[in-house]
Amino acid sequence: MVEFTQGFKKHRTSYQNIRLEDAPVVAIEKGFIRIYSGEFLGVKGPMNSLVPITMTEITLYEGAEYTHILPENHNAFLYMLAGEMTFGESSTSLNKTDVATISYNEDINASKESELKITAKTRAKVLIYSGVPIREQVALGGPFVMNTREEIMEAFQDLQRGVFGPPAIKK
Repeated sequence: MVEFTQGFKKHRTSYQNIRLEDAPVVAIEKGFIRIYSGEFLGVKGPMNSLVPITMTEITLYEGAEYTHILPENHNAFLYMLAGEMTFGESSTSLNKTDVATISYNEDINASKESELKITAKTRAKVLIYSGVPIREQVALGGPFVMNTREEIMEAFQDLQRGVFGPPAIKK
């Protein structure tokens, strides 16, 4: 079986279920933040991830403004769960099920913070995920994502040998 080396793709899989009631909530003016991973406003989320990430759910009432702080070297994206919000200096508008990425500082050692201005046009909810880019080479093949074509072939061989366990559905 492929063992963990430098890359994260070969790491033993794991799963951590974070229930809604286990994620702490921080009240902010005209809304609240549910923290799943990372630390915001002195409150740490319950997720223990292999790589440091932040994951927050921000709910704002109509007309609310909030400035979300992220490490400037984090790659980030947004997923709108409900309503309409505008983001950043450009006031980019997003509605339910819209997604967007947030630009970041390429200097992986940057320790400054970045501010993301958020304004709720209606009562709205957004998930914001962020983390330092892993910067690994990516190779795709069938259901596998690895670093090289050779690793893809090795993963197929492991699959054929049953290394990943029995099929989820038997015929």
